[in-house]
Amino acid sequence: EKLAKLEAVHLSDIIYTIGDVKLTQHEINVLVKADENVGICITENQVYESKVLQQLNDTNYYEKYNYNPCTQLYWRIKFVLNELLENNDITRSEIVKLKPVRPSSAVFYILPKLHKKSCPGRPIVPGCQHMTSNISKYLEQKLTPFIPLIQDIALEDYNIDNYIILKDTNHLLIEIDKLNHQINDQKLCVKYITLVSGDISALYTNIDQKDGSSELHDFVSKNSYHTNFSLTMNCFNKLLEVVLTGNILIFKGVYFHQRMGTAMGTELAPPYANIYVFKKEMKARKSFIKKCSSSLILRFFRFLDDILCILLTTDKNIIEDLLNPLNQTNNNLIYTFKSSTTKINFLDVNIIINKTLNSPETSL
Repeated sequence: EKLAKLEAVHLSDIIYTIGDVKLTQHEINVLVKADENVGICITENQVYESKVLQQLNDTNYYEKYNYNPCTQLYWRIKFVLNELLENNDITRSEIVKLKPVRPSSAVFYILPKLHKKSCPGRPIVPGCQHMTSNISKYLEQKLTPFIPLIQDIALEDYNIDNYIILKDTNHLLIEIDKLNHQINDQKLCVKYITLVSGDISALYTNIDQKDGSSELHDFVSKNSYHTNFSLTMNCFNKLLEVVLTGNILIFKGVYFHQRMGTAMGTELAPPYANIYVFKKEMKARKSFIKKCSSSLILRFFRFLDDILCILLTTDKNIIEDLLNPLNQTNNNLIYTFKSSTTKINFLDVNIIINKTLNSPETSL
């Protein structure tokens, strides 16, 4: 018996499943971790390869090479670093930390999304294998200190309150508790609350590189005083361009170049995407405020590509006035939403509106 499609099993069930199906060595070629840590995928090699090539053959995102481009990228990186040194943008000791050891490329793989129809794969390019990994980690260290400050920046620069970048599930629970205190203090009625969860489809892959560079330049140049951001803007722009445009990857001996988005796996990706989406969402929020009161948004939470809005309204037209601009600020970023006046799941936590106790509660 063969597995005609991807299947998921938990680690403890792998031996049982293989034994039950009686797979031979030729029938099962790939064991891969599933997306969102739901288990292990067992698939025939040809099924896995077809899922990978379905993405790599999309010329909107990837360009196929008929040669090995690694040496070319290696010398490009060294040229950029030497140029920055000549301009006194970096020091020799920094070059030693940033330069690649040798020409190399990262091996492309996917994490099958078992919870999605047709089981697409989440593309992964391991940053530690890539020539830009040192630069990516360096930029990540420079950008990450901005993330906890985004809530204050939203209020200071855009006059937008209650915009919160979550660190983890525990942070969400703390913020829900704070919201309960606000509801009690202001004597708000939860029967008028609507919960809206959202997801940005393939966030990392769909950030246009030029637009991403432009938005990051604007953000950093205006807010560098908030942190010990020591890079010149020329240095930041050049290093960011190298990481975004120098993403060379390999699959089954064939080289590809990622021409759209940033690689999921490079260390720069989370703060880069967080700041980029923040900039776009500020434009959407300003559009909403022109039509409706900002006080209707009790909270706007985001954890990378997942959002949760807690709105003090059940008016569908007002809710649409908030959600529609999110899909209009950038054609490449596609949000999908779910809403409820009773219960919604976010970050594996059920948020429940308890109308009897007049409070939002959680399942944890």
